[in-house]
Amino acid sequence: MKVKSLVKKILPSSAINFLKKTKTLPYDIVARHYLKKVKNKKKHNGIIRVGFCADFTTVWDKTAPVFELMKTDSRFKVILFITKTLYTKTEEEFLKVQKFFKELYPDAEYIIWDESLSIKNYDMDYFFYQRPYADLYPENLRVQEVRKYAKICYIPYGYAGSDVFNAGNTNKLFFRNVYLGFIEIAAELKILNEQFKHNIKKGYQSFEKLGYPSFEKYFNLPKKDFQGKVLWTPRWTVDDEVGGSHFFEYKDDFIEVAEKIDFIFRPHPLMFTNFIDKGIMSKESVDEYVGLLKKQNVEYSEGNPIEKDFMNADVLLTDYSSIIVEYFLTGKPIIYCKAHYEMNEEYNNLMKGIYIADTWEDVKRYLDDILNGRDYLKDERTRIISNQYADVQGASKRIVQRIVDDYSNHE
Repeated sequence: MKVKSLVKKILPSSAINFLKKTKTLPYDIVARHYLKKVKNKKKHNGIIRVGFCADFTTVWDKTAPVFELMKTDSRFKVILFITKTLYTKTEEEFLKVQKFFKELYPDAEYIIWDESLSIKNYDMDYFFYQRPYADLYPENLRVQEVRKYAKICYIPYGYAGSDVFNAGNTNKLFFRNVYLGFIEIAAELKILNEQFKHNIKKGYQSFEKLGYPSFEKYFNLPKKDFQGKVLWTPRWTVDDEVGGSHFFEYKDDFIEVAEKIDFIFRPHPLMFTNFIDKGIMSKESVDEYVGLLKKQNVEYSEGNPIEKDFMNADVLLTDYSSIIVEYFLTGKPIIYCKAHYEMNEEYNNLMKGIYIADTWEDVKRYLDDILNGRDYLKDERTRIISNQYADVQGASKRIVQRIVDDYSNHE
């Protein structure tokens, strides 16, 4: 019998849970020490200094509204820390990231991060990460280092649609260090508030639902006349446990119908890279498929601002993705290629206003209906948006004010 099985057989569940907790206890104690330290950090000249980790351009829209509000607010000094991550394969890729942020904010203050620098020298009061993965960043910009000098803040980079993502989205390695977490998904919020209840009680951590900043702009996207354009967004992984992808199942059918339908093809930014890394596709086969798309006059959206594609598309055809809710807020129809897991409460509510496709035949039937003016779920989407997302607007201002209040309360 294996040791783990033997332990489970001998010990009661309460003892096993205690052992699990004590295994991470030293790390929790160290994290609590730094949370307490930065909470009582001395203020300088009254200006709130906030750093923003800038590394993943395709999800910058989640943090951008808060950064942009602070950037124009005289109470703040904001700095972009443009950095490589484990996903940065080449220097050319890093230059593209730098170009993105420099062109987006030509008058912003930014630091091109490298291994010679120390976050200590920038005297930040708060520091926002784009993603909650501690080992993703260079050692001198990881949360374990930054927590020593600044209050860690986090806005989720995606709006998770299933509880299967809860473990990653609430992982202790990162979240034990978070001073202010702005969390939208009810199940994740519950986990974090339970997991860190002792720190929360002492005022060392807080996880709050103040609204999701990136949702705000989708309420006000400029409207275009219906052109019958369809946006296809296949997922990045074939692993069914995290949603899977219908790309291989539908890619040839997609080419065929592209002769008659105006498509935008926007795969997940990591899709082809992941398929090549896993040996599922070669670079040559990717290039060949992209070539077929171009022959069919399919627009290949690579790195475009997602709101631009949302504005141009009349229908979204998608695998599981956190962009589902963002497109939903435009009021336009969605065809969802069903994943093999249960949705959470938030996404189950959305599904009442979404066309769910189990097969390519379902996809074709829904496209035929919608492109010919038969959008049967339009009123249901309007109802859901009104009932479920009425409080979205103003989220960025609430988060900025929360930072101001926290800073003022600890002067």
